[in-house]
Amino acid sequence: MLRRRTPALGLALLCALAVTLSAVGSAQAAKPGAAATLLARTIADARASGSFHEVISQLENGTHVGFVAQIGATSGRQLITTSRGTRAQVVVSGGMAYLSGNSTALVHYFGLPARYAAAVGARWISFSRSDPGYQSVAVDVTTRSALSELVPAGVVTERAVTLAGRPLIALRGTVPGAAKGTAGVQTLYVTRGADPLPVQATMDLRKGGRVQATGTITTTAWGTPVAIAAPPRPIPVTDLTVLVQERAAMAITDTPGYTTFLSSSGEAPTVGRPWGRACEPVRFAFSPAAPQAIYSQAAAAVAAARAQGIDVTLETPALTWKHNSLYYRRGQSPATAAQVTIALAAGSPPGRHGAKSTPITIHWHSAADVDGHNIDLRQVSATVWEGVIAGRPERLRRAIRRLIAFTQGVGATTVPGSGIAPHGADAFTTADVAAMLEMSGCTRIAPSGLAA
Repeated sequence: MLRRRTPALGLALLCALAVTLSAVGSAQAAKPGAAATLLARTIADARASGSFHEVISQLENGTHVGFVAQIGATSGRQLITTSRGTRAQVVVSGGMAYLSGNSTALVHYFGLPARYAAAVGARWISFSRSDPGYQSVAVDVTTRSALSELVPAGVVTERAVTLAGRPLIALRGTVPGAAKGTAGVQTLYVTRGADPLPVQATMDLRKGGRVQATGTITTTAWGTPVAIAAPPRPIPVTDLTVLVQERAAMAITDTPGYTTFLSSSGEAPTVGRPWGRACEPVRFAFSPAAPQAIYSQAAAAVAAARAQGIDVTLETPALTWKHNSLYYRRGQSPATAAQVTIALAAGSPPGRHGAKSTPITIHWHSAADVDGHNIDLRQVSATVWEGVIAGRPERLRRAIRRLIAFTQGVGATTVPGSGIAPHGADAFTTADVAAMLEMSGCTRIAPSGLAA
């Protein structure tokens, strides 16, 4: 009954978890008598039902593990939590298995190397049936493998019991797949009548008389249809090595925790001159239709960045902007400044998982530098989603900071409290500024207060 006791994944995703579960057919061959017959009929009826819901509560060596699952014949979803901070989800759909989880889950529960987990982040990993890790990830998420966990091993006995006021039959045997040197009792409670179905299974596993693990599986909603869709845009497990290599290429060397971004050809912008020139001034042109309340918040974010030494400015609603103490009107901008347009859009961004909470979508184009090897930004624009920022001015300011950082060559960060990260500071931190100065080539602060 113990679930996923050994990390399922390794360096190349890698080796399947070696789990031996007692097959129902072979186990029953050694269990003569009425109890074996009832057990066989119960499992047959359960398989015929095709689907069910399952809740597992398990305590193993002081760690509480919980599973909540919708289980179908060919698809299912399982949520996994532990008292050590694990949060993970497994989906089986369309002959594929999918895994997503926090760092604790990916590294310490599933055994993924830390650098792989960092590269994956909150995204989904997909496994085809031919991938080594498929069986380990998909185990217990569909009907056949989930039912095998309910079946007590060894010689099974039966007795009539009442559980929570409900008359049931208790089928008692040993824990299937128990490790050498351990002994345990597993009891499956089933309904009475001609068509028995599992209701609950309990397990008690001991070694040398000391309790190693206890657990309860509760099953409900037999025959309720289960149709689980595949998660959007998963990362194939076979692409993880490439992903880690890309992440290494994106790292900003002197500012740990900060990464740049990659072109469509998989190349990072040039360090020190992402626009092809060092310390490129950037002018933001906001939508003329922007309400004053939105414009003022964007202006505040740009002004704060400028005060921290980042050479950025924002057009006024009259379409003018200041550079080197001179004012320019749109269309009269000097060639030394990069223009970045910001548009407003109603509602929330469509598409990928988690996108509806994203306040800004950044669009960009890059091309090879004059040297033919490095990549430069050529054009950047952004869409700010009013449905996400409505009533949340701090979200708009963070969106503008993300855009500013992008124009300086910084794509993302994992540094806690960063003014770019969700729920971080409401201003660029010293580390944020250092990353932008390194990438933009503005390595010192001029007397004017702007980077030079």
